Formats: sequence, C-alpha cells, structure tokens
Amino acid sequence: MFAAIKRMPRALLVSILLHLVILAVVLVSFNWTHTAESLPAASGEPEPIQATMVDASTIEAEMNKLKQAEEQRERAQQQRQAELERKQQEAQRRAQDAERQAREQAEIALRKQKEAEAQAKAVEEARRKADEAAKAAEQKRVAEAEAAKKATAEEAKRKAELEAKAKAEAEAKRKAELDAKAKAEAEAALKAKQAAEAAARQKAEAEQRRKAELAAQLAAEEAAAVSAANARRQAGLRDQYIAAIKAKVERNWLKPPSSLPGMSCTVHVIQMPGGMVMDVRLDRCTGDELFKRSVINAVEKASPLPAPPDPSLFERELVFTFKPE
Repeated sequence: MFAAIKRMPRALLVSILLHLVILAVVLVSFNWTHTAESLPAASGEPEPIQATMVDASTIEAEMNKLKQAEEQRERAQQQRQAELERKQQEAQRRAQDAERQAREQAEIALRKQKEAEAQAKAVEEARRKADEAAKAAEQKRVAEAEAAKKATAEEAKRKAELEAKAKAEAEAKRKAELDAKAKAEAEAALKAKQAAEAAARQKAEAEQRRKAELAAQLAAEEAAAVSAANARRQAGLRDQYIAAIKAKVERNWLKPPSSLPGMSCTVHVIQMPGGMVMDVRLDRCTGDELFKRSVINAVEKASPLPAPPDPSLFERELVFTFKPE
C-alpha cells in the first residue's frame, strides 16, 4: 500500500480533498435544514432562508473527471513502465553481446599466446639441433683426421686387395650378366602377365565407378526433389503464417472516414517469441495520416500475433502488406 502511495501521491491527495468537500457539504446542508425546521416563522416575518444541497450528480461528475484523469495517469505510467522494460531488455542484450565479444577476444589472445609459446619452443629446438650438428661435425672432422693417418699405412694393402677384388668382380660380373639375362626374360613374362591382370582390374574398377556415379546421381536427384518439396512446404506454411497475421490485423482494423479502396501500407513489425508486438513501422503507404494511424492501431490491437504453424518459421522482424479488401 505504501508503495502505491509513493507511486501516486497526487491521486491520494485528490481523493482526500474530495472526501473533505463531500463531508463539508453534508454538514452545511444538515445545519441549514435543522435551523429552518426548529424555528417556526412569526406572523408577518419573512420566510426563513433554506439551504440548498449540492447536486449529487455534480459531485459524481467531478468524481468521474478525477477518476478519468487518474486512469489516464495510470495508463501513461504503465506505458512508461513497458518502455522502460523494453529498454532494459535491449540493454541486457547489448551487455550479453559485449560479454560474448570479450570472451571471443580472450580466446583469440589465449590462442595467440599458445602460438607464440610454440614458436619460441620451435626456435629453442632449432638452436639445440644446430648445436648437435656442430658437435657432430667436429667429431666427424676428428675422425677424418684419424682416418687420414691410417690411410698412408693401409694404402699398399688396399691396392693389393683392390686387384684381387677387381678380378673377383670381373668374374662375378660375367656371371651376373648371365643371371641378369635370365632374370630379364622372366621379368618380361611376369610383366606381360601383370599388365593383362592390371587391364582386367582397371576395366572392373571402371565399371564399378560407373555404377557408383550412377547411384550417386540418382541419390542426388532424389535429395534435390525432397529438398524442393520441403522448400515448397515451408513456403506454403510461411504464406499461411503471414495470412493469419494479416487476417487478425484486419479484424482489429477500424476503417477511418478518409479511407479509399486500394489504399495499402508495407508494415514492419518487431515481435517477441510469444507474438507480443514490440514495435510497428510503416513504409510505402498510399493512404493519409488517419489511414496510417488506423493501421498501426490495428497491429497493436492484434498483439499477441498468431503463432507460426512451424516454430522454425518464427521471425522476430516481419514485413507484410496491409491492403484491406
């Protein structure tokens, strides 16, 4: 109750003043009537003054005016409250978008940090490998120096071994040539056989590919037909949804005196998931201001708008043409 008093102090003050006026009028009327009845008029004296009670209809009219003014103030307060709630929802949505963007930026920064750490690790690994390579090169140089020392002593021995090896290699080469000839003939026969088998295998694979391509083509055509049917169904359901909205708007439309046949407007509506109309905007109107105002009133009275036959057809922003028959 205290919250209501704080919210509407003027209404409370008006109500108190009105009750005080009524009480004063009743008391004055009672005093005047009582005096007139208790004192009889003397012979030849003027008639006593009679007090007239304030007309109850006048008081009722004043009360109605005050009540109507209060109702208008309450409606204005409700409209302001609804606008405040809409702005709060919009601010909440913006805050959620800002939070999402901040989260995405944090993820990007974390990913870049990981990439930088990976690059630093790769640089360290490359430095380690370079050190190992330098160490291996030094070891190789030392080994080559040691080998060079031994080469002089082993040169004579190596020459003798080379001569014996050359003689053995010549004999082995002759034998290898004979073996290579026989092997080549066997390989030629094997390749001919393998070529025939490969040709048969390629032919079978080509036939399988042709069948697979044909099956894929048939499947694609069937999928396209199903997709087209679904698209036509969705389009029909959307047309049905828009028609239901237009029908409800037309039922709530009050034709203004200046309306002429053929007048129309393109209506832009922003709605909530439950169909509650949040905003109405007109575009490309052929009527006057009265016609435009009547269209906006009809859309607002039609809130909540009809639900779509398929939840996937719901659109927060709707556009349709209002053209009453």
